Amino acid sequence: MNQTNQILVSEEEVGERLDAFLSKKLDLPRNQIQNILKDQKISINNSIAKKSHICELGDEVKFQDNVLSPELVTSDLEIDILFEDEDLLVINKPAGLIVHPNSVYNSKSDQQDTLVNRLLHHYPNIKNVGEDPLRPGIVHRLDRDTTGVMIVVKTQEAFVAMKQILKDREVERKYIAIVENLFPNTRGTIDAPIGNSGQGIKFDVVIDGKFARTHYRVLQNIEESNVSIIECKLETGRTHQIRVHMSAIGHKVLGDYLYNPNSRFKAPRTMLHSHSLKFTHFKTGKEIKVVCEVPKDFYECDLDFNMENFKLENFDSELAVKNV
Repeated sequence: MNQTNQILVSEEEVGERLDAFLSKKLDLPRNQIQNILKDQKISINNSIAKKSHICELGDEVKFQDNVLSPELVTSDLEIDILFEDEDLLVINKPAGLIVHPNSVYNSKSDQQDTLVNRLLHHYPNIKNVGEDPLRPGIVHRLDRDTTGVMIVVKTQEAFVAMKQILKDREVERKYIAIVENLFPNTRGTIDAPIGNSGQGIKFDVVIDGKFARTHYRVLQNIEESNVSIIECKLETGRTHQIRVHMSAIGHKVLGDYLYNPNSRFKAPRTMLHSHSLKFTHFKTGKEIKVVCEVPKDFYECDLDFNMENFKLENFDSELAVKNV
């Protein structure tokens, strides 16, 4: 049975941010504490705690034992591996698969069949890789309905190295999306800061948000349906970045239940696919490039256009290659 833990803020701790206070009290990395707070698993004075809360004398912080050392079940369902060596995996994430357990998706299947649950079955040594027991091996994420290439690390050395490479923006990430409305120009860049919208898990372009930049090029304007197929290249990696940026300029992603709930188009999911990753291997110095074909459900949108006529290789010969 899980025990409820309680911590009281003393006079000496008044004025500290909650995440810093708990990191010191529990001897855990601050980002792990922030992830636990983000998942709404800690309360303060009987309300959901926020990391930015400034501690006051007598504040009562509560959490369950398993929040700090959760027991994750394993799942023997397959992982589509596109590249692997002793340090890294690059996988093809299917639609509907959550990367790690979280508080947003609470069904039993969502909590017990995430990418992390599958990794723990096929790569049990990954359990202690990283800084958060709920996210072993994870250095970046794809949204639940976003498909395609994603990096996973197998060792702590790789975790530290790849986190830094991502932080330094040395991973080239390209996506394919189907969006509403036609573009008057063939290329563009969106510079717009992103932050929480204050509406649950939604994000938005906000003045005081984090720097975010997306480059895009139009692969095909489909005049019959008034939609476009585009390639997006991320310079930063903010939560929902492409979905937020495209919505902000009037080109919402088809099938996006969160940012485009009233779309006149029927789509099986959010039409966003991570198709290409390129980076320099931290250990070998070799360039790693992995490309993943657009999945079949991209061709199931209800458009006045036969998607079978759209071929990525017509726009970039590298896109026709599944694994380079």
